[in-house]
Amino acid sequence: MTAYREITQSAGELAINNMRDMVGCTRIASWWNGLTKSSREGLCRTAALKPAVYWNKALEEMSDDEREAIRRAVVELKSALASFAATDRSEWLHVADYPGQRHDEPAMTAQQQAKRQEYLEQQALMIQRKAEMVKAAQL
Repeated sequence: MTAYREITQSAGELAINNMRDMVGCTRIASWWNGLTKSSREGLCRTAALKPAVYWNKALEEMSDDEREAIRRAVVELKSALASFAATDRSEWLHVADYPGQRHDEPAMTAQQQAKRQEYLEQQALMIQRKAEMVKAAQL
């Protein structure tokens, strides 16, 4: 039997603890044991643990701090993956259709930026003059 006292546990909790005793580990330990080597290595890297040391280690063999680091890594990865919802293949195929500014293209030179700034200032001055004309016509 487990370390839990049966008197304070609901029937569901008692049943789950009995199943854990039969399986020999918790749900989380069972999940960890079912991961592939590359998944464990990725979680270890995210948790800032050396993958070579920890990927083949059972959760029961780790310290509380190591388990907490892995738990936090799982939370961070879940958060990142939840915000990345574009899993439809058609969206991925159309990425190249709308390249926008490519990262390998050089940014505008100082001369180009100066010309652009001058052009924008001219437009702003023209809009200001038109606004003044409209305001004078209304008076």
